[in-house]
Amino acid sequence: MLNKTIILLGVDSYKKRVTNKIRRHYPYLKSKSFTPNRNDTFEQIVEKIKKHDPIAILNRGEEFIELHSRLVDHFQLPGPSYSAIKLFRDKAFFHKMMVKNDLSKYRPQTAFTTLKNLAEDLQRANFPVVIKPYQGAKSRGVSVLNSPDDLTEQIIKTLRDHFANEPSLQDKDEQKILIEEFIVGQQITSTSYVDHKGKLHTLGFIDVLDGRDFGATHQQLISRTTPSYYSYDVKNQIINLLQKLVDISGLRSTFIHPDFIVSPDEKIRLIEINARMGGLRYEMSKYSSGIDLDLSAIQLSLGEMPNDKSKKHFSCTGIDVWSEETGIIKKIKIAENPHVVKSTVYLNDGDQYLPPPLGNQQLARIYIKSGSDSFTIAKKLLRKTKIVIK
Repeated sequence: MLNKTIILLGVDSYKKRVTNKIRRHYPYLKSKSFTPNRNDTFEQIVEKIKKHDPIAILNRGEEFIELHSRLVDHFQLPGPSYSAIKLFRDKAFFHKMMVKNDLSKYRPQTAFTTLKNLAEDLQRANFPVVIKPYQGAKSRGVSVLNSPDDLTEQIIKTLRDHFANEPSLQDKDEQKILIEEFIVGQQITSTSYVDHKGKLHTLGFIDVLDGRDFGATHQQLISRTTPSYYSYDVKNQIINLLQKLVDISGLRSTFIHPDFIVSPDEKIRLIEINARMGGLRYEMSKYSSGIDLDLSAIQLSLGEMPNDKSKKHFSCTGIDVWSEETGIIKKIKIAENPHVVKSTVYLNDGDQYLPPPLGNQQLARIYIKSGSDSFTIAKKLLRKTKIVIK
């Protein structure tokens, strides 16, 4: 293993953090940050990586999920295979796979269309519905419609902007859209990983809450909080379903990033799965459990079993701060609070801000940790946080 290299794809701050972990725990291995050029072919990327004699490839970036899996397959390294990733990434394949395996009760009723045919296909839909692009992040391009007349020119423009600007989309002209049954309920997600033998390990559950409940004015706030208040039965349903999907797909050696809706009668519906480390929830689980998830990710990429024994049982709330306004940043000031374990402001005074779908950068991200109720603390903190855009 001497002189072998762990290749790091994705977010720069994550790469720096993981590089330090590799130095500390695997001093005999090297690490190399790698970002492909936009016009690089897969063959060119392989040649560049081959020079470093890779022993593992780690990915944190949404836009590199498929590339990561292709590289894992090519170099025959531990990680999610391309065939498994494609099954989850293509939402049409994913839906059909669940129907084929008698798991349709865990999915919303779904139809598939394109932006060109959307208005026509909505005439045959059972409302209310959710329309969403096949691929994307942070709810860009997602709308709830109660009738065909709700499809406004603004929604169509938002979808066009999404397809033109979404960084994870390789084909900007393939404007595929899902028409999903709208499920009334609460969103829940888990922090889970699959080991090299295909066994699912779930480290915790996180409730996803709409921050507009905080009474914010112009701010569009998204929060998540752990531990989840849902029952053992709901959590057990989620674990069993995820393990079935892992078995069907052959997914290995990766964190997974599922999103569920739980209806008031505690029936679960799986909305999507991404095979990567989810940013906000990943950090929250780290703070609430004390598990070194960065080290766990390195261990998974090397085909090792992570040490995932929880050391703490804290409540943690994570918040992404967005705005619906376009303009120049005049002020972003996060209120001080001893329970804030990390806060990052991504834009400076004087910077131009574009909301989704044109903009992909949130204003700030905050993590609050406490012994019991971090969510209440988060609400108080947000009321004192000052954001001015003009």
